Amino acid sequence: MKTLDPVFREKKKSNENIETYFSEEAENDNEFGARIIKLFNKENNELIGNISFDYDIDKMIKVRFVGVDDKYKRNDLSLELYKHLIELSKNKNLDGIKSDQVVQGGALASWKKLKESGFDLSVYPELQNKFDEFCKTYDEGKYYKESLSAPNSESVFTINLVDKNPS
Repeated sequence: MKTLDPVFREKKKSNENIETYFSEEAENDNEFGARIIKLFNKENNELIGNISFDYDIDKMIKVRFVGVDDKYKRNDLSLELYKHLIELSKNKNLDGIKSDQVVQGGALASWKKLKESGFDLSVYPELQNKFDEFCKTYDEGKYYKESLSAPNSESVFTINLVDKNPS
């Protein structure tokens, strides 16, 4: 089994406080998912990034692509896109969100941060050890160029929004 190959990266986080706003959900005009939400810089209306997704048949939103312009990276703005999608899922009374079958290095960090934020994150069982390894070393300044891939169109990550123990 191939293991993740970490490379060291300089830890940088912008101290810039960027005020943002989201577009309404719209049909997507690219190959990544049927729907899209865009994130803009409130100061200059510049497009910061977007999240593309589908409504899945099992009352979940499936994330297809998340992208943030290079000059806005390291501001946790991709994390804000994921959180906005979680709120959309809640508002539509869906069961949660899930990743695509393949999750690349940059998105792994966002899923890690979602878990640390207290969301009920589950990992495809055969990938749990690799994700644990990623989480352990990420804070040490390591970064993975590889991706995690689940088999048979399964999702790598799932965030469940349904109360498992209703009162």
